[in-house]
Amino acid sequence: MKKYFSALCAGLVVAGALSGCSDDDFGNGQNGSASAGEKVNFTLGGPSSRTVYDDEDEYQINWTDGDKVRIYCDEAEDVKQADYSVLKSETEESEGKLQYNENGLAWGGMDEHHFYAVYPADDSKVSVSNGIARFRINQYQRCEFSQTSDGNYVGSPDMSNAYMTASLATTPVDEVKLSFEPIMTTLEITLRGRNEVNEPSITVTGLSIISKVGRSDDLGWFNYDVANKTIVGDASAAPEQTTLVGIRYFDEAENAEKTFIDLPAGKSVTFTVFLPPVDINAANQIEIRPNVAGPVEMKVTVGGNTDAEGKTVEYKAKSKGKLTLPAWPGSGTEVTGNNWITPLDDNIYVQQLSIPGTHDAAAYETTGLNLGATQDLTIGEQFDMGIRAFDLRAAKRALASEFWLYHGITATSISLKDALTTLSEKLNANEGEFVIVQLRHEKEGKPYSDWKEDLYEDLKGYDAKVVPWKPDLTIGDCRGSIVVLTRDDYDGRSKAGLISNWPDNTSVLENNVLAYINGTTPYYVQDYYRYFAGNIFGDPEGSRKAGLVEALLEVTKQFKDPTSDYFQKKAWALNHTSGYATSLSITEWTGTTVAYQSNAARVNPQIYNYMQNQTDFGPTGIIFMDWVGARDATSYRVYGDLLPQVIIDNNYRYTMLRKQ
Repeated sequence: MKKYFSALCAGLVVAGALSGCSDDDFGNGQNGSASAGEKVNFTLGGPSSRTVYDDEDEYQINWTDGDKVRIYCDEAEDVKQADYSVLKSETEESEGKLQYNENGLAWGGMDEHHFYAVYPADDSKVSVSNGIARFRINQYQRCEFSQTSDGNYVGSPDMSNAYMTASLATTPVDEVKLSFEPIMTTLEITLRGRNEVNEPSITVTGLSIISKVGRSDDLGWFNYDVANKTIVGDASAAPEQTTLVGIRYFDEAENAEKTFIDLPAGKSVTFTVFLPPVDINAANQIEIRPNVAGPVEMKVTVGGNTDAEGKTVEYKAKSKGKLTLPAWPGSGTEVTGNNWITPLDDNIYVQQLSIPGTHDAAAYETTGLNLGATQDLTIGEQFDMGIRAFDLRAAKRALASEFWLYHGITATSISLKDALTTLSEKLNANEGEFVIVQLRHEKEGKPYSDWKEDLYEDLKGYDAKVVPWKPDLTIGDCRGSIVVLTRDDYDGRSKAGLISNWPDNTSVLENNVLAYINGTTPYYVQDYYRYFAGNIFGDPEGSRKAGLVEALLEVTKQFKDPTSDYFQKKAWALNHTSGYATSLSITEWTGTTVAYQSNAARVNPQIYNYMQNQTDFGPTGIIFMDWVGARDATSYRVYGDLLPQVIIDNNYRYTMLRKQ
């Protein structure tokens, strides 16, 4: 096959210096002439296939029949921009044509015309003015994966992210030939599983790229000079941006479509990500973080570093290169923690985050035959999983001098001081992180009039670690600290935010779910925690409960709109997937461990799939859930490993608002 649209010249494909092809001249069109008022005839400078990679040349990006491009020309008569569709050519060697979709461009006179063409033709992603194209970064890109014969996984990228441009200046001619050039810096990144074949699989949900360069000072966009083929604007002024590459994979063995891959030891998964057209080098580094459910993380800084052969790792703007990450650490590796907040910008408002949390966080070891258990991991293990919000409920046991953590009337073996000390120590070791503790007094089984004063004194002992609550807290305000929200009033003496108007077991999402923090900040709460799971007049699939979770997620998405009342008032939100599903079964009865597991099995997978399949992304607020870290809880599939990770991943899917 003749190679017409090479994404870069043949050369080095491993981590190292990769150069793009030389630019074509910005010159005249074909011989012949046309008259003013006639429609402009456009052709492609090569075969009419694109938006797929070429099977014979992995660098080449080809057109496909029906692809839509937009062409701009200020000198054109009347219509100054028009959308065109690619028409398939008769042979591999002939040039494809462009057919206008509604009103095509017409010659405006006999003077020189300047044509600027972009792919894709999408108002929400691109515009052109005076030869400067403005592209919106696709922060969420999803690869379609298939398994190769050797058991590895290779993803085909979403080619709508492969921006292309073309330009030409010419007087009227019979035919204007446009040669498009892919402009994105493209990385093919391979993540390897554990080395030893007897090691357990890792659950991969995606790949995050954190970049501090390559954008304009407007979040989520970059400007590109089409004629001169270079990015424009002060990239150094741009806040850091994130890109998440997600997974869509059809598992033939399970006959199910998945958004994660359980990657066996010794195998690999390869992503393709499109980044803005800037160099990646020592001055412009990126950080790559595989999104893997679990307590171990990997972060690889790319740009100016050296590879295993001692070569400097650099990628030229608009080039395509390959990068293989180290093998995932073995299962016996020391836990490093899923520190997803650390790479985020200090100026991001906490209100903009998606925060995984644990309902009744201490109920992993309960008294009374372990009834009322909601978790399987310790507080410290939950932190290592990436949990950053903890539901702690304190009360005093009979004859006890300190507060212990309870779930209703069920005591745990964890004291309030134990939990707060554990979190403080974790934050000392991971200073880029912070946690939110939602505290309430759980009624003792005996008269006790001084609980409020005593609980305040216990909380006061951690004052040095607690950041004073305010609605516009930023990540920078909170690093290394504990943010405390409480349902108990300490007469204004505490640093905590006081929650009022709590909606108890409300089954509708209306104004009565609007609580407040310190009396003025809206706190949207969904806490429908008890429902009947019977087949008659019940909710056997948990769809009503899941529907309420999704309804609040639709509200919190709007937090990212700077003009919304939600953002102006810095509203916060708390969404519970947790709860218990009772039935006529003896095992599924009020507040039993099995009732919490059955609810998690009904709701958690539904919310995981909802979040993975949405197309409009935004903050989730805090989400309290049960059984984090566990794919299965006894006989129930609870997705406790996947749901926290998809919430974490969500932080890399949208542009967060920042304090100016």
